[in-house]
Amino acid sequence: MPEQSLADANESVIAEFRANGGHVGGYFAAVPRRCSPRPARNPGCYHNLVANCEVTVELGVEWFAATAHEVFGEERDELFERHAAAQPQLARYQAQTTRQIPVVALVRAP
Repeated sequence: MPEQSLADANESVIAEFRANGGHVGGYFAAVPRRCSPRPARNPGCYHNLVANCEVTVELGVEWFAATAHEVFGEERDELFERHAAAQPQLARYQAQTTRQIPVVALVRAP
């Protein structure tokens, strides 16, 4: 699928998410909206978070400021396993690559 088509599809899902109070249907109905890791390299959103760790989180109808930081070691492994248990496709992504998929934690600003 061409990158522009992928971007258009993502914008459509975001619009549906916002129009329905943080819920979407179809393929993404049970998938939390996050940037998706790619088997070959880290996605652009990862590099954006590393370069600019002050973010705004949109969670359902709530918006809040947060700070992003990559976690490593045991903390990374624990968070990854917890998330992969809830979203099995993440474990499949990890199985398709030799790189370790990074985990970025978002800490709500006071």
